[in-house]
Amino acid sequence: MLAGLVFAGIVVLFSDRNPSRQKTRALVLFTGALLALALDSFIFGVIAGEQVCAKAWSETMPAAGLLGLGALGIFGGISWLFNAYDDHHARVTRLANFITYVVALVVAYHLQVTAGSYLVDMRESGLNSPPSWLFRVVALYAWLIILIILLFPLARWLAGKASSRQALGPEAEQADDETVDKRLDIWAVRAAYLSVGWVIVVAVMSGTLLSRPIDGWEPATPALIVASSTLLSLTIPTIAVVAQLMALPPSHPPRLPDSDGGGDRVQSQSPVPIQPDGQTATSDGSVGEVR
Repeated sequence: MLAGLVFAGIVVLFSDRNPSRQKTRALVLFTGALLALALDSFIFGVIAGEQVCAKAWSETMPAAGLLGLGALGIFGGISWLFNAYDDHHARVTRLANFITYVVALVVAYHLQVTAGSYLVDMRESGLNSPPSWLFRVVALYAWLIILIILLFPLARWLAGKASSRQALGPEAEQADDETVDKRLDIWAVRAAYLSVGWVIVVAVMSGTLLSRPIDGWEPATPALIVASSTLLSLTIPTIAVVAQLMALPPSHPPRLPDSDGGGDRVQSQSPVPIQPDGQTATSDGSVGEVR
């Protein structure tokens, strides 16, 4: 269902006759999310009919990260769409970014919980005895990713304060804005590529796990499968999450050009007075006939 909604959003963006850089970045994030959610729906359908518990648990690990990336890509694209229609105060953009940060925290939390539950289930079922260092890695991951995600809004807020205090000329402001735009374009493309890369890894992992016979899972599951499923499902999605957060729109209000500097400020034009006899006065004082 989520993949269908993302596909509909992509179609709407393609039919828009007024493209912009914000909408293009949203389209890039939506494309990565579409591919992730499409494969994820197939994998969860396979898991729902799986009869071997260890195989189902191992397939759930990469599928969980894929679902989190797809959901985060949706909200990242929504943030850019809000930014495209936001005013110069950027209030709506800040709200959309805040929601995306919350989604990133939820994704990271559920990745950690899923990995911890996977290791506990393997140990209690007697199929495998994960080493203690693997439990410590999962516990450390929770604090590390939460700290990283919480530092993002603080860093953006400090960067916005520093940018608003700088007194730059029109040329320097334009160069700074172009640098920020290029950086955001690069991070949006990187986030999409990382999502596509994780889709490829999950497709290979899922095919490999599905091809193993029942005696490859029971009565004992190989430690290599448990360790690789856990570590890969935490590292690659985390890198992709960081890239998507880096691709979010700036939440600070843009610098307004000086009143005497011209810039992009649009000056209001007074209406052309119409003479009583149906003629209009031009800017140089001459009178012309209204047709």
